[in-house]
Amino acid sequence: MSIRIDGLDWITAVACVASVAGIIFSLTKILLLPRATSSKEVIAFVLRVSALVCLLGFLARLSVKAKTNPKDATIHVLIDASGSMEEDLRQLKKTTRTIENWAKSHGWKLRLFRAGTKLREVKSVQEALRAPLERRTAISSSLAELAGVLPPQSCVLVLSDGVETENSEPPKTNLGIFAIAFGETAAEDIVLEDVQFPPVVFARGGVPFKFILRYPQGARETLPIVIRDAANQEVLWMSLVTLSGFSPQQFELNLNAGKDVGKKRWILEAGPASWEKRKFNNHKTFSLEVRRDKLRVLFLAGKPSFDYSYLRDFLRSQSERELVSFVILRNPEDAPPFGESELSLIPFPAQDIFLKSLGEFDLFILQDFSFTRFGLPPIYTERILDFVKSGGGLILMLGPNTLNADEYGPVLQELFGAARVPTNNYEEGSFDFAINNKDFWNTTFNYHLDPKQNLEIWRSAAAPINGLEALLVNAGGAPGAQAKSRVLATAGDAGGNHPLIIFGEQGKGRAVLQSFTGTWLWKAKQGVAGSYHDIYDNFWASTIRWVTKETKLSLAQEKPLPSVPTEDPEFRESVDYDYLGRLTAGNEGAILGDASQWVDRVPPNYEEKIVKFLEREDAPPVNDKNSRGFSFGGNFVMLAAGFLMIEWFLRRL
Repeated sequence: MSIRIDGLDWITAVACVASVAGIIFSLTKILLLPRATSSKEVIAFVLRVSALVCLLGFLARLSVKAKTNPKDATIHVLIDASGSMEEDLRQLKKTTRTIENWAKSHGWKLRLFRAGTKLREVKSVQEALRAPLERRTAISSSLAELAGVLPPQSCVLVLSDGVETENSEPPKTNLGIFAIAFGETAAEDIVLEDVQFPPVVFARGGVPFKFILRYPQGARETLPIVIRDAANQEVLWMSLVTLSGFSPQQFELNLNAGKDVGKKRWILEAGPASWEKRKFNNHKTFSLEVRRDKLRVLFLAGKPSFDYSYLRDFLRSQSERELVSFVILRNPEDAPPFGESELSLIPFPAQDIFLKSLGEFDLFILQDFSFTRFGLPPIYTERILDFVKSGGGLILMLGPNTLNADEYGPVLQELFGAARVPTNNYEEGSFDFAINNKDFWNTTFNYHLDPKQNLEIWRSAAAPINGLEALLVNAGGAPGAQAKSRVLATAGDAGGNHPLIIFGEQGKGRAVLQSFTGTWLWKAKQGVAGSYHDIYDNFWASTIRWVTKETKLSLAQEKPLPSVPTEDPEFRESVDYDYLGRLTAGNEGAILGDASQWVDRVPPNYEEKIVKFLEREDAPPVNDKNSRGFSFGGNFVMLAAGFLMIEWFLRRL
């Protein structure tokens, strides 16, 4: 223990001298008092001496402080286990091993903590790095939490690159925080900078963008430039650039945005070069939104019908839709009384539609069309599957032309997990419209806000179904079915609860199967009745929104998930010395150099700083709640005043 009197000024010094003199005078007087002195005088004397001692302690700020013994010290190591440290794992292990050996040589205890999105104590560096690195770093929160666990003035070594994703100021704690910096840019390195990408682009349109590469002067190499989807790491675009040798070098490139719309997070990657050691600064993550200029719809009908006419008119009434439609007016077996050259009808352009132009559309509506009637090979149905898997939307409407055709078997199985009933493919009669997956239906076809009333409106407005064009087994019942699908409506009294409407997902796209005809009657019937006159428009608008992903609700959800802000994966351009500097300066510490200096031994100048901190004398201010000794404050002044008041009353008695 050591005693220190601090904060003395001349007034305090005079008061101390006077107090000491008063004590000496009082002691002399008590020794010279006659033996017959009354007990009252003795008590008064004791009270005066007690008051003088209290005042002396307060005025001199007498405090007894504990001096830390380095032999009893504990070194606390906070390991940054976030994604930006991926390139430094080997160096992180070596540095931690150096600290372990150093602490053991001094007889110090060592505690390790892992800092990612949450703070966790670990037993070894292997345990700290065994779990996958986390996408984000919460250094500030981890240190603030650590300050609530450790004793005041504990020594903490932070092993980090300073990349902090909480966008908060470094915490000020009662700890001594020292930082070892990781991720110093190597001399032979490529750095991706100043990425300029438009925030909003149009689907299928060209997207110009710019970026700068910094690299060692004279370097000449051809590098890959890749754009990935941050959500699933899928490669969206790739190109090559050539380094001229004159750094920095700006590049201007152009990519096609594709047809998948919505808010996106993409990653731009450059390289790495064959001679490059670090790749962490070769990435840039950015956000953008892909919008449709117009929804491009291809509508192919196997024959004229009211369903075709009503749906075509509905699509044409939507200004945001661009419609290209074909209807077969003459089948190949129809023998005209005149020569082909005398006919005004153009031949059906099957090859152009299915093999060349299909990928240019967002939505393909195929109604009652027979491939075998036109002698089209299976490759044409395979193109439909490819269209959906690559992100297109398909609405398949069965009808009389498809009753005896088997060409839709692969489409039914892969997209809807369904198969045709071998016999009795057509069943006449009037059937109920039974709704399955009620929550999903209410979310997708929300005609009325009240769920129960919404279901009742659809049941009454859609029924009865006059005839089933194709009898199907339920989704998932077909052998080898691979689809993720849901049966939304069935013909409830058709004997086998045959599906009427199936929604399916495959690859990046979506598909809808309708096994009955006559939705046009919903518009005609309800228009005459005067109730629910827009039920037809609601059905097709909702169906198109879902199949083209304008509605984000997937088949895996009953209801839309709450909007949760997405987080970009963490990448590092360089060590954030600014953050590390502010962190250590505000917590009685310092930056202890770069991790490369700690690979084999502890640098002597940095060791001296840590040992000096461990040997410090604690000097918290008067009345500091975290003081390890004790101090005389306002309570002792009150006590001294109390002693003097009691002594005054004794003298008056």
